[in-house]
Amino acid sequence: MSSRAKSRDFVVKLEVKAMGLKARPRPRRGLRYGFDSAEFTLSERSGVQWASLRMTGFEKLCEIVARLRAPDGCPWDREQTHESLLPGLLEEAYEVVGAVCAHDTANLREELGDLLLLVVMHAQIASEGDHFQIDDVIAELVGKLVRRHPHVFATSNARDTGAVVKQWEAIKRKENKTGGANYLDTLPAALPALMRAQKAQAKASRVRFDWTDPADVIAKVEEEMRETKEAISSKNSAAIADEIGDLLFAVVNLARKNKLDAELVLQAATNKFVKGVLVGWRKNSRRKTKNWEKSISPKWMRSGMP
Repeated sequence: MSSRAKSRDFVVKLEVKAMGLKARPRPRRGLRYGFDSAEFTLSERSGVQWASLRMTGFEKLCEIVARLRAPDGCPWDREQTHESLLPGLLEEAYEVVGAVCAHDTANLREELGDLLLLVVMHAQIASEGDHFQIDDVIAELVGKLVRRHPHVFATSNARDTGAVVKQWEAIKRKENKTGGANYLDTLPAALPALMRAQKAQAKASRVRFDWTDPADVIAKVEEEMRETKEAISSKNSAAIADEIGDLLFAVVNLARKNKLDAELVLQAATNKFVKGVLVGWRKNSRRKTKNWEKSISPKWMRSGMP
């Protein structure tokens, strides 16, 4: 190998190390390293050419996405729009949640990368329409973090978590030019129902629109349960739907008052149910039991089976 080639190879190895990627044994032509399941070769014949070997990993990611969206890039990537990417965006966000809940740091690293890819893809699409670029996204985020943390970057006296949250909301309302009368106008309409309900309750609580006694919350749940039973007895579909909605909202509030996230609590309960059904199904498979529901564990599930 020539001294020039050795020097180039050394620079590339340093760059791979800086990106946090594990270099693989050097083949005869170029140096390979992995992005997920794909391999890219940094050589004259690879087709992957960086503007500079000193580019950061993030800059290279942006360059790859731009290349994929180019006229001679990937047909699938070129066809994507903000709207078509939404299902994938939601799926990847939930996969991040799943990795966190499973305490799987290796999978979390991968899922965060997949989520980051979609963020960059959305920014690239916006850039192609001359709306904004990824640098604008980052600049706006940086500015927001500085403005909304005056207790860190300025002279605010907010020190505990409660004061910091109230300060954040006040600054956010001022930036959005909203007042107390329409305090909930900034509540995202696209949030999942449980999350949106809990966020609405938390926002209302910050302006003292909340139950103070936990017993009152339990009483509200019991009241909504009675009204749900009455609606079911009436066989009025609209009334049943209305009362079940109120009951769910009250239960979400009960979770919030006990410092629990309703979404995560329900997810855990669903996982428990699925696990119990699978245990029962496996037992049935081994024993060839006709009444398979009796083999389901835990016991509380049995009453809900047909």
